[in-house]
Amino acid sequence: MAGNQAAFQKTMNQGHSAAWDQDWRKAAEYYSLALEEFPENALALSSLGLAYFELADYERALECYQHAARVAPTDPVPQEKMARIYERMGRLKEAAEASLIAAELHLRGRDAERAIDNWVHVLSLYPEHLSTRQRLAAVYERLGRREEAVHEYIAVASLLQHNGDLTRALKSAEYAARLAPESQEARFALHTLRSNQVLPRPARPKGGTGPMRMASVKELESGAQVGEQELQLDPVDETRQKALVQLAALLFEQAEEAEAEPASRRGLSALTRGAAGPLGGGSDKTRVILHLGQAIDSQTEGDLTQAAVELERAFELGLRTPAAAFDLGLLYRGRDDEKALRYLRDSVKHPDYTLGASLLLAQIHAGRGQWNEAAASYMRALAMADAEMVPPEQADELRQIYEPMIDALGSDTDQASLQSVCKTIASQLQRADWRTFLRMARQNLPPQPPGSPLTPVAEMLLESHSGTVVELIGRVRELAAREMTRSAMEEAYFALQLAPAYLPVHIEIAELLLREGRMEEAVR
Repeated sequence: MAGNQAAFQKTMNQGHSAAWDQDWRKAAEYYSLALEEFPENALALSSLGLAYFELADYERALECYQHAARVAPTDPVPQEKMARIYERMGRLKEAAEASLIAAELHLRGRDAERAIDNWVHVLSLYPEHLSTRQRLAAVYERLGRREEAVHEYIAVASLLQHNGDLTRALKSAEYAARLAPESQEARFALHTLRSNQVLPRPARPKGGTGPMRMASVKELESGAQVGEQELQLDPVDETRQKALVQLAALLFEQAEEAEAEPASRRGLSALTRGAAGPLGGGSDKTRVILHLGQAIDSQTEGDLTQAAVELERAFELGLRTPAAAFDLGLLYRGRDDEKALRYLRDSVKHPDYTLGASLLLAQIHAGRGQWNEAAASYMRALAMADAEMVPPEQADELRQIYEPMIDALGSDTDQASLQSVCKTIASQLQRADWRTFLRMARQNLPPQPPGSPLTPVAEMLLESHSGTVVELIGRVRELAAREMTRSAMEEAYFALQLAPAYLPVHIEIAELLLREGRMEEAVR
């Protein structure tokens, strides 16, 4: 059924206007409305894909471009966009495959230059991709670009030699020499092969460092997976992974900025906009990129000391992102706590890093016996974690409820109580299943009258003095739901021994007694 053309055009124009203003969330909303009118419109699909890309929602962006590629199978642009998205996701094989498809589509459309761009991009990911080298050599030759053709034919000869195919390697070098008899590169390669010496492997073209480093970062993520099941991470490890991905993404932005027109480009370089951008400005930007790349390499290889040195150099040269500050705080923790505190206090201000940075700050303060600061930081971490468990529209309200509790801990003089707060919160957040635990804790909170303020999980944790009690209440309810009342009662009495004054435990016991018809005992 045909959609409303006027409504489609109106929402597309609104989407373009929002995109021009860099309001990508609103742009995505308008493009989605346009697609409700015409779900198979390639332009709307690609526009929505770009909006999701700018929002770093790569899965949705990929779905949009895949759909656009199905709708317009002869258009190479969706394939090019898919290649860039795959790179951001660390999926280099799929990125190369998409670029190869785009190259062939450009060639069919008689745009050899764009085809060459895509083949060169493949080689930046896989410099020893033989068929791409062969394709490039042939196209360069057809275009009359003999020097570049010779270079690729020599690269083909090198790859064939390393693969053990000496006959074809020699033929490729001989062809290069016939194509350009004056070429020193061709003569040298031919002499090397005839002397039974080894040709150097082909070099990687520019542009592959960002994707390669993102792939290395993503390998750390894949290390946190077992088969098809993803292994959960504690908040600090989760935040570390987020920081590394964001730092690696900056390398893409620099590469894209370098090849884009400086004034008019608006799409994929959004992260580096502004007066100087997160990478700083001027000639120092190149040095920032160099040290940032080396820091990522060192960290993914496990050399944390060198990673800290390189990242700090980048920071001193003008790298200004909360991701860098958090990563430096993490790298210096236990090595130089003063530096760690300085960087973590910077990153804790950013919502994406508040939880992880607060936990690290709490650990450092606790190690120094600074219990007020430690307890306040732990409570701030719990506030952020608890806010993830409620609907987004209630998150700010819940975080505000925690503020007086955080302030009170800063002036509390009961050292034993402060240490208990630290121990309780640490045991519940510094664990891989922290989300599962907090969901259970929130489900086990006593029901509130409609319109009442949200109850922070902190009240349950601190009142019961133990996360174990929270888990036991969950176990009691699970057993009761399965009609295993006797076992549920045993768990409930065990919880009562741990927290004899904790009201929710008494309520659970009373409800179990009612189930058994023991009304008088339940009332008591």
